[in-house]
This record gives sequence, structure tokens and C-alpha cells, in this order.
Amino acid sequence: QQQQPQQQQQQQESDLSFSAKDLQFLQVFAIKAASAVVHSVASTEPTLLREESFEGQVRHIGSDFALRPRTTSYESCASTTTDQLAEMPECAPRQRTSSCESCASGSGEMFAEVPTEMKRVASHSSQRRRGCFASVRASNQLDLLSQAFGSWHLDVLELAEISDNKPLSSLFDVLFRELGFVDTFALDHKAMMRFVRSIECGYHDSNTYHNRMHAASVMHSMHALFGLGGIASALEPSGGFGDLERMACLLAAAVHDYDHLGLTNGFLVNTGHERAVLYNDQHVNEHHHVAAAFRELTRSENNFLAGLPRSSFGRLRSLAIDLVLSTDMA
Repeated sequence: QQQQPQQQQQQQESDLSFSAKDLQFLQVFAIKAASAVVHSVASTEPTLLREESFEGQVRHIGSDFALRPRTTSYESCASTTTDQLAEMPECAPRQRTSSCESCASGSGEMFAEVPTEMKRVASHSSQRRRGCFASVRASNQLDLLSQAFGSWHLDVLELAEISDNKPLSSLFDVLFRELGFVDTFALDHKAMMRFVRSIECGYHDSNTYHNRMHAASVMHSMHALFGLGGIASALEPSGGFGDLERMACLLAAAVHDYDHLGLTNGFLVNTGHERAVLYNDQHVNEHHHVAAAFRELTRSENNFLAGLPRSSFGRLRSLAIDLVLSTDMA
């Protein structure tokens, strides 16, 4: 009888979406983000803070978000997000057990013997009903992302459900707009959404862990660690951290498991996989994630960073590569 409460507690812990190992990964990722920024400017800033001081900063919780003045409201941001995502190509749609679409797909047979006028009225009613459901989903998505923007918590499973399996691109759009990146760097928003949707499609739904929901979770955690965790305020006095560096870190978080096969580096090396051969058995998965992501960025229709100065893009790319490679914790 005494063992039953312990067994129940263990079962509850095993049912959690993210384990202690996941939290450790996020902490290490955040520390690497801080140290990567510091090391990248060490040659020009001799008085930078030491790397070991940042680990304490990562664990510090309670500092306020250093938010930029918002140029757009959440409402306008959400409406643009919905419109823009609607134009993006679909990839690996989720299986729906029941939906307006599945009901509507059989409407032709259902109304086969119904007069034409009644068909028209029924079809119009069905379209209005689907429109109402879409509005509800957009509203729920707005509320969820608005709350998550200044919070440690984001239910990525719910976000995937109400965003039509677009959790990463929905979050990416809101963060890049609300943090001011789109305006500050004059980013091509349409190209940005095409890029992030192509990245999102590269997170395969057949992968039970390294999927688009995991990517959205890591990206949101990185955002929260910078604000609520105090990383941004700790780095800003060094003079080597600003909007460009924060954007690089969020981009790295978004792409860090892109096109993951669900196989470990050891397995790829031991089986002589083509990726292991290509990357000389060194950080095989991580090298592929970041290289393939930047390959997508080089497509003219996806290159939302084309307007960045050459030096700025080089710095962003260097930081993103360092961060993604640092996720190999083996």
C-alpha cells in the first residue's frame, strides 16, 4: 500500500510531455546561447563578462521582459498571421477524426436528391459554419499566443490543434513581429513565412519527438529564457548583444532539429549513413539540421534576410551554426 502512491507519482511523471532531461537540454541551450554571443565578440570587447557568470543568470527567474514598444497590436498581428499562413502550401496534414471538411466532403451524395435551391442554401450555410469555426480557431490562437508571449508556459499541443498543425510558423510570426525584428531589419514578411513553413514541413509528423511541436516549444523556451530568465539583461551590458543576436538565437531554436530522421548520431555513424559520411561522423544530425535550414534560406523566394548587411548576416549565421551544433549533448 505504501508503494502505491510512489507508483502513481512515477506514472504521473512519465506521462509529462517534457522530462527533466528536456529541461536540462533547454538550460544547456540557453547557456550556449549566452556564451556564443560573448565569444563571438571577445576579440573586439576585451572587458566582457566571463562565461561562467551566465550560468547563474540562466537560473535566475523573475526579471521583467525587456519588451520593445509594439508597432502592431496582437489583433493585427494575428489577422495577418492567419491570412499569410492560409497562402502557404500545406504539408502532411493531420488526420482529423471529424471536422466540417469531412462532413462537407459527403455533401454531394447527401444532397443528391434535394432540389437545387435547397442545395444552394445548405451549401451557403455550410460555408458560413466553416467560416465561424475558422474565426473561433483564430481567436483561440490569438489568445494562446498572447498569453505565451510574456509567460513561461506554452501548450504546443493545443497550439498545433487550433493552428491547423502550424505551431512553429504561428509562433515564429508572432515573436518576430512583436519583438520588432520585421520592422527593425525590414524583413520580407512573405518570404519569412515561406521560409518558416518550409522548415515546419521538414519537421516530420511521423517523428514522435523531434517534430514541429518540439521545435515550437524550444523556440518559446528560448524566448522566455531571454526575458523572464534574465539572459538578455545579463548580456546587454557587454555590448555584444542586441536585436540581431536575439533573432539569431530564436532562428537557431526554430531550425535546430530540422529534417530529423529520429535516429541518433551513433546509429548514423555505425550504419554508415550518407549523412555520417558527408559530415565525417562529427555532429552528424546537428550539421545536417543547420546546413539544410540555410539551404532553404538560400532559395530566393525564402530569403527573408536578403536585406541584411553582409557583416550582420555573417554574424547571425555564425551564431546560429554554433548554437545548433552545441545541441549535440552526447
